[in-house]
Amino acid sequence: MALKFRDVLNGFYSSLKGSDKYLRFVFVTGVIRYALIGLPAGLSQLEDLTFDEKYADICGFTPEEFDRCFEEHLPVVLKSMKHKGRLREDQTLSDLRTDVLSWYDGFSWYGETRVLSHYSILNCLKKSIFDNCWVKTYPSAGFLRTLIAENDGDPTAVMQDKYDSYSQTVLGSAEAGELTPAAGLFQTGCLTTDTITAKPNAPEVYSLKIPNWEIEYNNYNIFSDTLFSLLCRTSTAAKDSSESALMDRDSVRMTDLIGSVFASLTAVHHRDDESFYRSVLFGFCLRVGNLVFPETPGAVGTPDLFFYYPGEVYAALELKYDKGTESSDQEALLKKQVLKAIYAIDTKDYLSPYPDKAGQLIKIGLGVTCRGKCLAVIQDFVRKKDRQ
Repeated sequence: MALKFRDVLNGFYSSLKGSDKYLRFVFVTGVIRYALIGLPAGLSQLEDLTFDEKYADICGFTPEEFDRCFEEHLPVVLKSMKHKGRLREDQTLSDLRTDVLSWYDGFSWYGETRVLSHYSILNCLKKSIFDNCWVKTYPSAGFLRTLIAENDGDPTAVMQDKYDSYSQTVLGSAEAGELTPAAGLFQTGCLTTDTITAKPNAPEVYSLKIPNWEIEYNNYNIFSDTLFSLLCRTSTAAKDSSESALMDRDSVRMTDLIGSVFASLTAVHHRDDESFYRSVLFGFCLRVGNLVFPETPGAVGTPDLFFYYPGEVYAALELKYDKGTESSDQEALLKKQVLKAIYAIDTKDYLSPYPDKAGQLIKIGLGVTCRGKCLAVIQDFVRKKDRQ
C-alpha cells in the first residue's frame, strides 16, 4: 500500500516539476518526510526544515504566542469550565494556563523551542474541555496497534517513557515496511525531541519523549485495551474490589489485587523496571477507577496516579521500585519502598489543594520489586499543619 501511495504522490509532484518556471515558493509538509516519498528528479532538491532551529516554531503556538493571542479569551473559558464542573471553583487563570500547557504544549523538533498544538488549543478553548482533540484527526489507534502487533503483541516494546540515541537519518527516513517504532511515533507526533547531544565529528544524537498529556492519554487509552486483556479477567469485579479496598483502607486486599495484575503478565510482556510497572498499573486503572490527570496546582509535583470518587474522595498513589539483588531481603525492601512512597506524598503535599473532609483524602504507597512482587499501604492523608 505504501508503494502504491508513493506512486500516486509521484504523479502529483511530477506535475509541479513541469510547472517549475511558474513556481516561486514550494512548501511540502506531511506525516512522512519527503525522502520516503521518492520525489522525482528536479524536485528533490528541497531543503529539509524538520530539524532546523530557525523554523522550530512555525507549526503551532509558542507559549508566548498563546499568552498574547488568547489572553482575553481565558477568563471566559475559566468561567465556562467551572460551570461545567471541569475545573474547581478555587482555580485561577494561572491554573488554567498551566493545565492547557500540560495538555497541549511540548512539541519540539530542535529540543529547545516548544509549541502547542494549534488545532487542540482552538478546540479546547472553543468547547471549554480538555480532550484528545488533534489525535482524533488521524487514525493513531490503528497505527499504534500495528506497531504492537509487529512487536509480538507486546505494548511495552512500543510504549516507553524515553527513547534515546537516535540520529536524524533514523528518525526521518526509512523504506516502506522498515519503519521503526521510534521513527513512526516521532513522525506521527506521538513522540517529540527532548534533548539533542552534539558529538565531535559525528551526527547529533536525539533523545525523544512523549510531548504532553493529550498524547500520553491517547496512547494509554489505546494500550489499555491490550493491557487490560492481559491483566484482568472481569472488569466489574476488579473495579468493585479496588474501590472497596480503597474505601475500607484494606492494604492487604489492595496488595493482593495489584499483585494479581502484575502476576497476570506472561514472560514475553514482562520488563523489570519502574516505568513498566507504572504503565501497566496506569492501563489497568483506566478501566477500574475514576483515574484523572492531576491538575498540577503548584510546583510540588504530582503523584504517579490520581483517583477521584463521587463525594469528593481523592486518592494519590505513589509507586517506588527497587529490583534489589538475588540476596536481597525482598520483604524488607518492599517495606522500604512503601515508606519512601508515603514520605513523598506527605512531604510534597500532593493532596493539600483538595477539599478537606474527614476520611476523604487518601494516600497509597506502593512498593514494587523484581518480577512484580509488591506491597501496598493505604492511609488517610493528614495536612502539614495537622501533623505532629
